Amino acid sequence: MPLLASDPARDEQLRRLRDAYPVFRIQAADAHADGGTVQVTSTFTVGGRTFRPSVEFSGLGPDEAARVTAPAAQRIVRALAIVEAASYWKATVSPVIEIGIGAADPAEVAWWEKFWIPAMGEFFYRNGIDFTVPGFLRIATAPGLPADEPTAPDGQVSAERPLVMFSGGKDSLALTYALKDGPVDFFLYNPTQSQRTLAQSLADGGRITEVHRSVLPELLAMNDSGEFLNGHTPYSAYLALAAMLTGYLRGNDMIVAGNSRSDDEPNVSEYLGQPVNHQWTKSAEYEQALQKYAARWLPGAPSYCSPLRPLYELQIIRSLEPWTNTSRPRAATSSKAMAGAWSARNAHGYSSRPLLCSDARPPSPRRAATCSLTRDCPGSTSRWPGWTAISPSNAPAPKPRSAPPLWPPPSKAAAYQPSKRACATPPSSAPAPSKPSSKTGGRTTSCPWS
Repeated sequence: MPLLASDPARDEQLRRLRDAYPVFRIQAADAHADGGTVQVTSTFTVGGRTFRPSVEFSGLGPDEAARVTAPAAQRIVRALAIVEAASYWKATVSPVIEIGIGAADPAEVAWWEKFWIPAMGEFFYRNGIDFTVPGFLRIATAPGLPADEPTAPDGQVSAERPLVMFSGGKDSLALTYALKDGPVDFFLYNPTQSQRTLAQSLADGGRITEVHRSVLPELLAMNDSGEFLNGHTPYSAYLALAAMLTGYLRGNDMIVAGNSRSDDEPNVSEYLGQPVNHQWTKSAEYEQALQKYAARWLPGAPSYCSPLRPLYELQIIRSLEPWTNTSRPRAATSSKAMAGAWSARNAHGYSSRPLLCSDARPPSPRRAATCSLTRDCPGSTSRWPGWTAISPSNAPAPKPRSAPPLWPPPSKAAAYQPSKRACATPPSSAPAPSKPSSKTGGRTTSCPWS
């Protein structure tokens, strides 16, 4: 049960911590290559405490790993360290976060301050913290730092395919099958052996890069003591930036994630005037903010896109029907367990489905909203074969079509007439994917919400 923002005991604990630890400093972010491995270590100081968490990137070539010293890679490393800092800042909720690794201009500082509140929203809610009080949080550049202007992209040749963020759950499986038309490159975070095996079975000659990260024992001890605060941090924001660093080193110029429409829905409708969304760093709002941040302060970084964005979770599950092994039970409910009930058979021969992703960053709000998985939508660009970019302006006129089998219910079917225009502008209550056609070998050929 979350505490109230006016809880006296928590107010006293928070006051004591903020008085004892007034400044949380992001001291350093160092990256070095060793063969095909990159180690990134961040240094944070608060009071008399110092934390040095690290993360390891493996599965790279020596030349790829060596690119971590490039200015563009260093900018991504810096952003990764700032997001990593949230896991350690939350223990003391210091009123000042000081960025000591490269000067930040006022616009970048404002971006991070705007990011911090919704990204830590669940933490504030569960700990009964009033983040609306004047002076609650200030993010600043450490005094005396030289100007650190973003550099121009280094012009490295890009890979011919995107980098897929893969966990083995329903979302990343649906995304993989949608993309699969030959080799697939995967990004795995702290994978289990079963996740690694599943990715290997689907890669079809593509590359697999792994990232390994752990929380420092001293922070875990602080969490257990009860003296400090603990709670949810922006995990998915960390993954997005780690994947962008991996893509930069590998040469993939686009990162694709399995974020869906369900991730935009708040878990708590209102807390101190703000919605609370456990998955906010998977939301469309965050994704667009990250695209704008990368365009301005991470030149040369890969773009980041969620092709499944228009779909709800049940629609994503339904889209996996052509690859479902019906001889296995489907009683499991978690995404990882559900993945085990789906056949991981090789998908050779599967015709590619166009993906709607922006070619330039930052995209317009309309184009950002149409980063989605499609089948027969019109228009094309040749970022990769089979990738499409359209907008509502070039979508065809509405064409009545019979209602899909699962949505809407029969009593409301007459009022629903989906069309190809939905490829660019999904309806407010998107239906499940249409029934696979026998003419395409069981694969759906219409838009996934039609």
